[in-house]
Amino acid sequence: QEASEKLNMPALNIESQKMTAVGDMWREFAVQAGRVVKERNNIESYESVADLLTKIAKEEEKIYKSLNKIVKS
Repeated sequence: QEASEKLNMPALNIESQKMTAVGDMWREFAVQAGRVVKERNNIESYESVADLLTKIAKEEEKIYKSLNKIVKS
């Protein structure tokens, strides 16, 4: 976000917002994984936690590829 302002590159701010959303997903992953490991909730399973982790990885990959394009342009 700061880089977007300092470099006058609005595209970086968009990626910053996406990264913040991924950070929220990481927090949700931590909560779900904790519940699974401690067997405190039957809603989450190892499979659902793994699915969330895969989703996070895909989102991060998209963000970093986008950042690479922005920096190279």
